[in-house]
Amino acid sequence: MSNESGRTMKELAIRSAHFAAWAAALLLVLPGALRAQQQDPTSSSSSSSQESSSTSTQQPDDQTPMLQPPSTSALDTGQSLQNTGRTSPLKFGHLSLLSFSALYDYDSNFTFSPTNPQPADALALQGLVFYTIGGNRTRLDIQWRPFVLVSQTNSKADFAGQTTDLHTYRYLSARWLLNFDDRFEYAPDNGLLANPSFNPDFTTGLFNREPFLANGESNLINGSTLSLSYQMNQRNTLTFHGNFQYVNQWDNGNNPNPPPAIYDYLYSFGTGVSWTHKLTETREIGASYTYDRQYLADFSSRSQYHSAFFTYSDRIRPTLLLRVAFGPSLQMNQGAQGIGAGNTVTYEGSVEVMKSFRRSNLAFSYGRGHDFQGVITQADHDRYDLSYSWNMGRNWEFSTGAGYIEQGSSQVPVLRGRTLWVNSSYHVNRQWSVFATYMNSAANGGPQPYGTRNLIMAGIRWSWQGERETN
Repeated sequence: MSNESGRTMKELAIRSAHFAAWAAALLLVLPGALRAQQQDPTSSSSSSSQESSSTSTQQPDDQTPMLQPPSTSALDTGQSLQNTGRTSPLKFGHLSLLSFSALYDYDSNFTFSPTNPQPADALALQGLVFYTIGGNRTRLDIQWRPFVLVSQTNSKADFAGQTTDLHTYRYLSARWLLNFDDRFEYAPDNGLLANPSFNPDFTTGLFNREPFLANGESNLINGSTLSLSYQMNQRNTLTFHGNFQYVNQWDNGNNPNPPPAIYDYLYSFGTGVSWTHKLTETREIGASYTYDRQYLADFSSRSQYHSAFFTYSDRIRPTLLLRVAFGPSLQMNQGAQGIGAGNTVTYEGSVEVMKSFRRSNLAFSYGRGHDFQGVITQADHDRYDLSYSWNMGRNWEFSTGAGYIEQGSSQVPVLRGRTLWVNSSYHVNRQWSVFATYMNSAANGGPQPYGTRNLIMAGIRWSWQGERETN
């Protein structure tokens, strides 16, 4: 009873902090956003486009932002929502419905048991609601993505997973840009695999990754990032950032063979600074330093991370992008009762490649770091992701992907996980499509294998931000 009460109090505390962060962001951005909303967006956009076309080689004046505005990525596809919310036909004021799916879901092992798999099927509804306000200098974007299940074992609607995201930015001057993002996610064991864990955006060159080291437990995750960027001149940018993350994991009693208990809670605080230098219009280098401090379980285990990175980004061709970031990391661990204590020097970083063809896209990502990937530990992970999509004519679309991860731990042997997915869609028109998806997830490590899980989903989807080119 005491553990349940402690969990409830901690959840209330993090939700209160989550609400306070959102309230602070709203107070920061709303006055400027409302002023920007009163301006004529047509004249503003036309004048800015004329200025960019006629004075592209000139130094911007004191009123023209030198930094590109940060983009908001859709929670379901990872694609940019820069102008989508303003054009959706299902719109009420600043509130829009961007996508909606109704599907049948078959789960071969919803408890993720290695010895006694229990299948289940259900009807599911999933949507993406988007609220946006502001202009080019100040903007506020809020997303909410619910995932609702109705199954034979539960006649009531089950909010099997939901994610909310607040993203806002504000130009303090032509050279200073303040950016804030906060994401809250509730993912019970029966809602972890509803969407692919890796979504590349070939328009912006950004990657959207989600934790996928499955464990059969429920997750409550909240992460916030605040950054302040300064454009020193046309080629050099300096950015200061701070971040916070909270993770809570628990077994809801449905799994007869839960994974070995490592840690239930994670609190992470960090700060850092980065510098980027543009060599050409398509190539840049940089360096950064980050400091992270993590507290695990009841704060008896804690870690510190000092990491330095050297970065390189190159748009080798219009259809080929390479991005590399690597450097040393000093990790100082202090485990409960001396378990896992000690200092370690290792490396962290990432390699990202994007390649576009005439009708297809290919993306690869490798990353090594200490951020949360599904199981809370004090050690680094190595993660690999691959994604391929192909437009087959005017109506058919095919995509597939895979992910593999090795998660280190000071208390149990190395944890390993994989995820695979295959999706085919038939587009009835630019917005409506029918789809079928197969997903597989497996994990092992510690004293016993965790098991494997297969999902088969088929349904109908309406999507505005995913408008498909027909020529």
